[in-house]
Amino acid sequence: MEIDLAFLTWKNVGIVVGTLYAIYLVNALARKLFSKAPPVWFSMVPVLGTLVSFGKNPVNFLVDGRHKYGDIFTANILGKKMTFMTHPRMHKDFFMRKDTELSPREVYKFVIPVFGRGIVYDAEPAIMSQQLKFVATGLNNKNFQAFVPLFEKEASEYFERKFGAGGEFEMFKCLAELTILTASRCLLGKEVRENINENKFAELYHTLE
Repeated sequence: MEIDLAFLTWKNVGIVVGTLYAIYLVNALARKLFSKAPPVWFSMVPVLGTLVSFGKNPVNFLVDGRHKYGDIFTANILGKKMTFMTHPRMHKDFFMRKDTELSPREVYKFVIPVFGRGIVYDAEPAIMSQQLKFVATGLNNKNFQAFVPLFEKEASEYFERKFGAGGEFEMFKCLAELTILTASRCLLGKEVRENINENKFAELYHTLE
């Protein structure tokens, strides 16, 4: 009696894949029926999820999601569960949550190379809260109003210095440099701003990112 080993191998693979897919569907259905979490945009495609529709047109994706699921919903995009809040009435509830319920540390891990280990979003919640207070004191409504003329001055001088009466420019590169200038002037002061070379500093900051 001869046995086709190749057939058995593919058959076993098919059984495993089919079983995993069935588990995926059952799990998705159970979450939809019994979970108290925001509704999940169901996708028949594991891992990729709703990546294609989100990538084609993110705005339409959010509008469709709101029509289907309401002001808040979760979508699986490339293996990541992403929750979208599509109406301002959800914002208060979001911002009033404690860090133990909604942690910004998970979202802002990409800034760790910029600030370093143990600083801000890499620190424990209590330490992070203390460090953020230093920033929060400078980012209030009164200071924001005072920043406007500084932004205008920095932008006018930057474009005059770079291009004079006119010309073409690479938007991403120039706005990165301008952001360094406005941020240093508003948040660090005139003395720091005057000692910053926008070209070199922007390049170094980009390297850190």
